[in-house]
Amino acid sequence: MSHSRKYVMQEYANSTSLNLDKSESIVKVTDMRGGNICEVEYPDGEKMLAMIPAKFRKVVWIRVGNYVVAAAPQSADVTSKVRTSIVRILTAEHVKQLKKHSLWPTQFEDEPKALTKSQEAQMENAEEDADNNSEEEQDSDDDLFVNKNRQMDDESEDDDDEDSD
Repeated sequence: MSHSRKYVMQEYANSTSLNLDKSESIVKVTDMRGGNICEVEYPDGEKMLAMIPAKFRKVVWIRVGNYVVAAAPQSADVTSKVRTSIVRILTAEHVKQLKKHSLWPTQFEDEPKALTKSQEAQMENAEEDADNNSEEEQDSDDDLFVNKNRQMDDESEDDDDEDSD
């Protein structure tokens, strides 16, 4: 592992103290756009694009719903749509520590844990299945498992005997 990657991993895993500059703020990742660009939401509700620096690439992964520290946004006059960059990725320990020292933004205080798109789809499918099952009869044999690896000769022989009579 190169020195820079090792340094980033050590900083991410072993750092317990977190000091925020006045130009930095805590933001929530709301969408991954690809190409190391993500959409972040500031505590005031403003959304903008942020760049993930090269030092985090293939070393530390960011998911939708994670909290990160972002640098101060650049002015809107810049031609690029990316207006800020990620300075640090917050772990659960960092979040606990910030809440303990009352540095955590109140807008992020009561948010439930974010679900991924696949988890949302699974929950919707489960709700639809529950609705469908309550409407249908539970006594039908159509839902039973059929082993297709085993031949069903017994039934075919019985049918042949009855036809010959």
